[in-house]
Amino acid sequence: FFFFFSTHGGASFPPAMSTPSRRQEIEARRQQLNALKAAKAAEMQKLPPVPPDLSAYVASLLPASDASRTAAAAPGEEAEAGGDSSPRRRHVSRLRSRANLTRSTVQTMTIETTIPPTYETGTQYESPDASLREAELEEERERERERKEQEEKKRQEEQRQREERERALQLKKEREEEEARNRPTVLPAEKVLEVLATPEFQSFFDNTRRLMERALNNPIDVFVDYARDDGKGDDDNVTSGEVTLKMEFSHPRYSQGRVVTSLDWHQEFPECVIAAYNANDDAPNEPDGMVLWWSALNKDAPEYIFECQSAVLSCCLSPWQPNIVIGGTYSGQIVLWDNRQKRTPVQRSPLSASSHTHPVYCLDLVGTQNAHNLVSVSTDGKLCSWSLDMLTAAPQETLELQSGTNKAVAPTCMSFPQDNINNFVVGSEEGAVFPANRHGTKAGLVGDVFEGHSGPVTAVDFHKSSGGSAEFSHLFLSSSTDWTVKLWSYRSKTPIYSFEDAGDYVFDVQWSPTHPSLFVSADGMGELDFWNPNADTEAPLISKTVGEGRHAINKIRWNQKGNQLAVGDADGRIHIYEVGEKLATPRNDEWTRFKDTLVELQQASADNEAVVSGTATLG
Repeated sequence: FFFFFSTHGGASFPPAMSTPSRRQEIEARRQQLNALKAAKAAEMQKLPPVPPDLSAYVASLLPASDASRTAAAAPGEEAEAGGDSSPRRRHVSRLRSRANLTRSTVQTMTIETTIPPTYETGTQYESPDASLREAELEEERERERERKEQEEKKRQEEQRQREERERALQLKKEREEEEARNRPTVLPAEKVLEVLATPEFQSFFDNTRRLMERALNNPIDVFVDYARDDGKGDDDNVTSGEVTLKMEFSHPRYSQGRVVTSLDWHQEFPECVIAAYNANDDAPNEPDGMVLWWSALNKDAPEYIFECQSAVLSCCLSPWQPNIVIGGTYSGQIVLWDNRQKRTPVQRSPLSASSHTHPVYCLDLVGTQNAHNLVSVSTDGKLCSWSLDMLTAAPQETLELQSGTNKAVAPTCMSFPQDNINNFVVGSEEGAVFPANRHGTKAGLVGDVFEGHSGPVTAVDFHKSSGGSAEFSHLFLSSSTDWTVKLWSYRSKTPIYSFEDAGDYVFDVQWSPTHPSLFVSADGMGELDFWNPNADTEAPLISKTVGEGRHAINKIRWNQKGNQLAVGDADGRIHIYEVGEKLATPRNDEWTRFKDTLVELQQASADNEAVVSGTATLG
């Protein structure tokens, strides 16, 4: 059987698709082709048999000589012999033509039955088997692409999971390292004690303690209403003329049982005040002398504690070196502390004949930032000038304070006029006030003595207020154990006026730094008296009993603004009083009024002296 396939035009089947519909189409075409094959086989069986080899069949009809010649000739060619043809040859030619016609007819029938009925006639298509193989190959390629896509997705998913696992491990490692860094290290007991004893830890703990105590000891009123319309506030007493207790500084270990011997406000940190203390007889194991640095931010514990083996009787702060604290001791030494260092002094003056050998009751820093000296007086009758940079050396200047009879004077207090570093006055145990000079041909005690007290002078203070229409720098006050406060002029040797309302020893007196006629005095009964001669000279304007009068008031000190007053008593307590604005702030005419008041007081004093002199003459 001859099996023919169409070769019309070279047309091909539509391209394979990668969708399920394409696979269904291929399967339908396969079934169609199988059906065409079966129909073609049935048609071929109906045709008359065709000799398998036409050449052999024709040769059998020819003689042997012709048969061999015919076999040698090419198919379809006619043998020609001399241009004529025999009847046999013509017969053979007719058979060949017939055979060719039969072959052509069979081929035409085969071609017609092979063309798929579903496609248009006249279009060339590829072989069905080739199309089937191409469809199978395309399907195989589609499966290969799907397999590769699945593998790529799987690979990407595995890569993502691997990266997530690595990230999780990295985060876990970082958390473990952070926990390891933050995890407290448990040290042995010996190592703990060693760390606690290091200066670095002591400094850190001391600073942290101060910060925590400040935070805990400053309660904040979270319910304050800034929009209230009642017109009242917490500063009503400040704007009034009243004097109110703001806070107290005391510590059961460091200050109780000690007497406050000196006070000073810090100029750079106005909320800070220092206080000097003498020995505590009930605590023999504690240092005899102590200076405590207090802050309004922490009233329950001092910011700094400075110790000394001798009682500290006087102290002051350097306005140009805010870390320096200076103290005068009962032994006669001048000591200097630095709050950046340890509790003990960083400098001490020598104990020698050229320096003090008796208690130092008063010291003061005079001069400017670039040229200043520490001036101290002692009951040994000496005035010494020191350089803070060379405190361990001998004093730069030493003056013997002797009266006109060459008798040594025992100074208990000292005061310089404002902006004056040469002239000053000293109060003595004898009850007299002496004028003195630091330099010049008349260095030492000069001029007449200010006599008027019948007991030791406890304090002297020059007038501080300035800026008004009158100048009062020549005025000074003195207090004494004779229960009086006296007003003096540096130009006169007799007191201008004597204030005699106290009921006990008057231990201190201080001019207001802002008000020209306001001053305050403190006595042994715990009374704090505010005087204003412009208002009254016979009685204090305001009188306050400090601590219910249980302890004497030893020292008082105004702050720079003149609106707060530090009061130290004999039990080691520091009382901070707020002075009302009406009392602390002067009116514009206060300087003129005070000038007129001084004239009246001087006239009254002259009249009293005249009366006394006349009485003495009559007597």
